[in-house]
Amino acid sequence: MYEDIQRAHQVLVEQLASFNSTWPGLVVDGRVWQVPLLNEQKTPDVLEVQKVDGQAAIALATAALASHQRDVGQAAGTVMRLPGYFRLQASVLPQVLAINASKQVVTDEIEALRVALGYTPEMRPRLLRRALGASVTTKQLQRTIHAFDGAPRRISFTWAGHTTSNQRIPVATVREQLQAEAESRAQQQGIPIEQTPEYQDLRTIANLANDQVLIKHKAVAPHPRCTLWFGERGEKWDAIIKANLPVFVLAGEAEPKVSALRDFDRAARGRQRGDVKARAEVWAERNLYLPTGGQQMEVAEGDRLPLKTPSTYRLGGITYESPA
Repeated sequence: MYEDIQRAHQVLVEQLASFNSTWPGLVVDGRVWQVPLLNEQKTPDVLEVQKVDGQAAIALATAALASHQRDVGQAAGTVMRLPGYFRLQASVLPQVLAINASKQVVTDEIEALRVALGYTPEMRPRLLRRALGASVTTKQLQRTIHAFDGAPRRISFTWAGHTTSNQRIPVATVREQLQAEAESRAQQQGIPIEQTPEYQDLRTIANLANDQVLIKHKAVAPHPRCTLWFGERGEKWDAIIKANLPVFVLAGEAEPKVSALRDFDRAARGRQRGDVKARAEVWAERNLYLPTGGQQMEVAEGDRLPLKTPSTYRLGGITYESPA
């Protein structure tokens, strides 16, 4: 049953091993910051990071790139993070693109099995663990490795502490799920379907068309991010990526200006930005909202200003604004 997932994962493991035997020999310089592992599913108020340079940084990076399993003491549902950068003599972009494609193949095989078994989307991590072992974590396996075929003039590492992930869900999908839940509850409890909470929820979205799209907001735990500038001085940033793993860039004639990652301090983060757009509620209890004007224009904005440097980077439907 799990053979396709296991075969896809084995291809990924072999590609990562090959990559880890290649890129360290290309390093001109680099640095990583060790972030403490979380022993519970909650980010503490303070996280102290440790700077690591040289061969020690390379050793930590090769281990992090190949790690798909939780470490000793690491809480389930959390991610081991190793933000950093390495400047290389030659491009590794083809290898990194192939690795990221293989990560997607593993994801696709999990989804194919889930659909074949008729399981809910929440079962994806469980299917992965059944196929590859109880300590394998979906988030660490699927996270993107980033590489840029360009020499940045500036690299900045910061903490993102007030972000949310946005999932687009058609109204028709919400209706189907609620209808199935209502019928199941009515059958189990022996009550008319009209008396189930799910049926009442269906009435909440009765005025919405099936082809409308709702946005489901989910708070994202504080995480390090990396901003890169490749253009001339004075121009806005070119890419913002999650700094779960070190980023690979080309070494130029001049060394880039690097802003180091500092310790995370929740008290020093300050309040959330004041320019956050108000959400048009549809179903606040399930964090479902109508798309705002900015979210409706996200893809168009991403297409309007593409990154000229060949890379793994894409806006992915999210419009990033230049940091204040």
